[in-house]
Amino acid sequence: MNFSLNTRRRNIDTVITVRGEIDIAARRALRAEFLRALRPHEPHLLLEMSGVTFLDCAGLRPLLEARRWAGLRGGSLRLMAASAPVRRIITLTGLEDALPCEPPAVWEL
Repeated sequence: MNFSLNTRRRNIDTVITVRGEIDIAARRALRAEFLRALRPHEPHLLLEMSGVTFLDCAGLRPLLEARRWAGLRGGSLRLMAASAPVRRIITLTGLEDALPCEPPAVWEL
């Protein structure tokens, strides 16, 4: 697997920095990290994705699952500083409303 995850708390958000290639090989680890982050903390996930070099449809699934899980707990999932490959697949699949990408200037890390 050519990707890495780093999770930390920031105010009410759990910030997960995702780097590398997000594909079917990374799907299980990404899903497990999202579940781990949602269990003990507030259900607000902020994904920092500027370092993602590849994202395919299989990699989108855990993002959509995490969004649903967070929403069921009254929380949210937001993408911050998404790289060009992330923005591209989100646009191609028509998921801009479900997975909005916010610029880094919006968030103070």
